[in-house]
Amino acid sequence: MLLVRRSPGTGARIALRLLVIAGLVSVTACAGTKFPAPIYPQSEATIAPELADDPDVREIRAQYERMALGFAAQDVAAIAAVRAADFHAVFPSGDRHDAAQMLDVLRHFFVQNKPPIRVWYTIRSASRVDSGGIAVETFQQGSRYQDLAGRLRKVEHDVQQRETWRRVDGVWKLYAVDSIRNPHRWVDGKPIDPSRPYDPKAPPYEAPAQ
Repeated sequence: MLLVRRSPGTGARIALRLLVIAGLVSVTACAGTKFPAPIYPQSEATIAPELADDPDVREIRAQYERMALGFAAQDVAAIAAVRAADFHAVFPSGDRHDAAQMLDVLRHFFVQNKPPIRVWYTIRSASRVDSGGIAVETFQQGSRYQDLAGRLRKVEHDVQQRETWRRVDGVWKLYAVDSIRNPHRWVDGKPIDPSRPYDPKAPPYEAPAQ
């Protein structure tokens, strides 16, 4: 899920706060090197080969495809329809947003971001949880445009997160997003520190030493 927090400098945290949102080509950085440009899968929703025979995971993949189409169409109702009534997200800060708050976040996202808006999801692993749901480790990637530093710029991101799904009346619904980690962000193709507001004069971001 694409997740954003409404605050000054919110654009710097887009990758963490959208989204609910997101192939197997993680763009992780080595210490002292710049992040390479993102590479996107051909399909909006893909699954690891070892999960391909699981019918529940295939149904969840179809729900990710619906979310991706919803983002492309800027359709808040279509995205909300994939979420459970008690959907919530827990951010790295520990803040928890309920379903109503996340709808507000989603509406703000479409005000701040301009089309074309695209999101890709890769399901890397899946496990059953005690509640009968399925927790999936998701690699989310996204691309859209924002007004930054006086002009429209292309903004891209990737992030890893855990997303838990539950069946509601026989349909898989997104129940929770947490464990949001390893965010990367690019503006006009240049890697940017995802924790800071955009500065067009800043040099390409390099990973800190591990």
